[in-house]
Amino acid sequence: MTPSEDDAEFSVIYLTISQAGRLGRRSQSLAFVIRYTELSGSDLPDIDVITIAQMMTVNQYYDLGVALGFTIQQLDVIEYRRFCNREQAIYDMLVTWRKRQISGQEAKETFLSLMKSLVSPAEQTEISDDSLEELYKTMCSVSDLLQLAPRLHFGASDIMRAMCKTVTLPPYVVHPVVLHMLREWLRRGGTRGRLLEIVQAFRFNDAAESIAATIKVDPGFVEFFSNSVLDHRGGVVELRELDIRVAIPSGALNRGMRSVVTIRVPREGAARIPLRDGEVLITPVVDCSLTQELLEPATVVLPHCVGPKQCRDGSGMILYTKTGLGTFSRRRLLPNSSEGFHVSKDTVVFPTNHLQLFALSSTNVQGVQFRCVTFQPLFMPCSRKVTLRVYVTHPYRRPIKA
Repeated sequence: MTPSEDDAEFSVIYLTISQAGRLGRRSQSLAFVIRYTELSGSDLPDIDVITIAQMMTVNQYYDLGVALGFTIQQLDVIEYRRFCNREQAIYDMLVTWRKRQISGQEAKETFLSLMKSLVSPAEQTEISDDSLEELYKTMCSVSDLLQLAPRLHFGASDIMRAMCKTVTLPPYVVHPVVLHMLREWLRRGGTRGRLLEIVQAFRFNDAAESIAATIKVDPGFVEFFSNSVLDHRGGVVELRELDIRVAIPSGALNRGMRSVVTIRVPREGAARIPLRDGEVLITPVVDCSLTQELLEPATVVLPHCVGPKQCRDGSGMILYTKTGLGTFSRRRLLPNSSEGFHVSKDTVVFPTNHLQLFALSSTNVQGVQFRCVTFQPLFMPCSRKVTLRVYVTHPYRRPIKA
């Protein structure tokens, strides 16, 4: 709940998980706050989705996912996309389910019903260790393992974690498996951009530099892209084609951290910024591989598309920065009170500690300078009149390399 909703009515659902074994019974309780508010469209409130994603465990992820109509394979795919980040996987699962719902009220009722069913008293059956031992002794092949796992609501990642805790696989066994996985992933449509994200997550800097260099010269990669290797001493990443510059000072990154930092201007970036009514983008949307909050603010230079009058007073400019899972910071920049903020004829300069995704908007729509693009076919039938078409476009709506 937001600070402005301190007096709002709410209900609490308590979920207790118990486990019995040789060491006695252990229990853990979780509480979910459900807001009984009317929903707009087919959405559950983001704040509730994020809260549930932060509190659920691995078993709850699969139990709730199956109850919402997902298969174990679909849940494994969602988890894989998030590099086994359970919180983000739960968030993605709930958002995906939310988008499928036609009625917001029915979505809320369905979801509350499922949550209540999870906390309904269930028959507690004591299972002896002898029974478990008898079962596992009958499992003698990989096929048995793969058939047992889904029945226990275990996904592929859970199987691998269990194997890593009990079996040490030598490199000559791991390497062929990884190679097979990569080839299968490539066959399914894997891209260099996604592969770069994977190697960056593992801090494989040499591989990341090689992939980034390939992306820069790949004619099929139409997004503006740049990279640089940075450590605790800081550095600069820039896209000279668009006059975008990100200067990270010394001390902004943790000592001992060295990684390939990339920035790009995504084609669909405009849709990822939660603009309010009456606002319009005035800069490109920039995506950066640095997802953590910087210890010292970086200085960002972006091109803008505002007119001379708005450049002079600098009013009405708003900075959006992604700060976490589904959350954005919205800060109004003022020429005389915002430190480090400066607007020139072609660029705007500002400091920020969050570089994951950022852009500037404006409430002064009349001050935005749009572009005109003319089009006339080179070949036309004689029966058709010559027509010159003029399109008015936003310069940063879908930016791609020419």
